[in-house]
Amino acid sequence: MKRECVVCGIEFIHKTRATCSKRCRYTLVSAKHRKAGIKPPGFMNEEQRQAARERFSGPNHPRWKGGRTLTDRGYALVQAPADFPFPKMVDRRGYIREHRMILALHHGRPLERREVTHHRNGDRSDNRLENLELHGSHSEHMRQRHGRG
Repeated sequence: MKRECVVCGIEFIHKTRATCSKRCRYTLVSAKHRKAGIKPPGFMNEEQRQAARERFSGPNHPRWKGGRTLTDRGYALVQAPADFPFPKMVDRRGYIREHRMILALHHGRPLERREVTHHRNGDRSDNRLENLELHGSHSEHMRQRHGRG
C-alpha cells in the first residue's frame, strides 16, 4: 500500500506505518512529546549533566586511584594539574606521561612529539630527574644510548 510520510512527504510502501524511516519516526515522536510536555526517559539538561560529571569525576569516582596509573608498557601516567603550562602535551582524558611532564617542566618548554625520553636505569616507572635524558629524535636516542643506527 502506497503512503505518504507524515513528516517529510516522501511516498513509500507499507501497510501500517505513518513514516518512511526511523529518522522520520523519531522526529514525529519527538514533536508529539514536545507538544505534550513529555521529556524522553533519561533526559538531563546541561546543568544536571555538569553536576553528574563533577559528582563522579576524579577523586569522587568510586574507582579513583589517585590520578596515577601505569600503561601496559610500564610508563606512569599522571593526571595533569589544572595549571599545567603546556596543555598540548595532555591527552583528552587529562593525563600525561609523567617522565615527559617532568622534563617539560625542567626545561621550561613543551616537549615536541619527536623528542624521546630515555630512562638511564631502564625502569620506565622511575621518573626521577637524574634518571631521565632527553633526545631530539628516536634515531639519536638509539645511536647514543643503545649503540644502534
